[in-house]
Amino acid sequence: MKRTDLLAALKLAAPALGDDGAALPALSHFCFEDEQFYAFNDVVAVIVGYPTGLQLGLHGATLLGVLSASRADDIEFKVKGAVATITGAGRVELPVLNAEDFVFTLPDEEPIMSVTLGPDIRAAIELCLISVADDSLRPEFNGVTLRIGKGGTVLFSTDNSTLTRAEPKGAKVPSRKEAALVLPRMAAELLLKLLAVDGQAKAHIGEKLAVIEIAGTPEVTLITKLLGTPSNKLDDVFKQHAEGTACALPDGLESEIAKARVLT
Repeated sequence: MKRTDLLAALKLAAPALGDDGAALPALSHFCFEDEQFYAFNDVVAVIVGYPTGLQLGLHGATLLGVLSASRADDIEFKVKGAVATITGAGRVELPVLNAEDFVFTLPDEEPIMSVTLGPDIRAAIELCLISVADDSLRPEFNGVTLRIGKGGTVLFSTDNSTLTRAEPKGAKVPSRKEAALVLPRMAAELLLKLLAVDGQAKAHIGEKLAVIEIAGTPEVTLITKLLGTPSNKLDDVFKQHAEGTACALPDGLESEIAKARVLT
């Protein structure tokens, strides 16, 4: 198989690899399942549709390092017992994780709602990442809240010091159903990175998980756990502030703030 093609596909899933110190070895491995492979770190999983014919796990950081260092056009995997041998320009042997040790399975959960993630929603997610808490006793503050319903689409976040709210006008869902979810920061950042490759995505929202299908070559699916129960109080806070006197920001404020960041 083409080394560069495989390496590019692996890099799509690489942000979902867990640390080496994870309790389960599979969390730090790429897990290959014939026609696809995935990485899973117990919060998010990224599944990439890429046929390899392999049914095994290989340590993620090591495999990426081997393929990045190689200059071979084509490589081949040969598996014997607990060792996988990569041949091409040279020979590298890696220990194998058996398929029965994999820990991720596709969720069996009926979605409450499906929604297309267009440019407006993606821009709003990026904006709301500004105010996401890094560590909070309230899990819902550690992500971006997305509310979808007949009244429109609203996204917001807060770290208890700052609040960000976005209401993309072009993102209404023609449905009487309502759904709300809190995307963990890791999932939101990874979603934006994956959408930079291809802009078409559809999210299927459940009670505990969101499954986001990203079209392209190869096809990518992002599956993420959801955080806590979305707060219903933040909208009231925003409404109180919105009733105050609005004032226009002076020209050039953005560039001046950018300069000031050098000193912070």
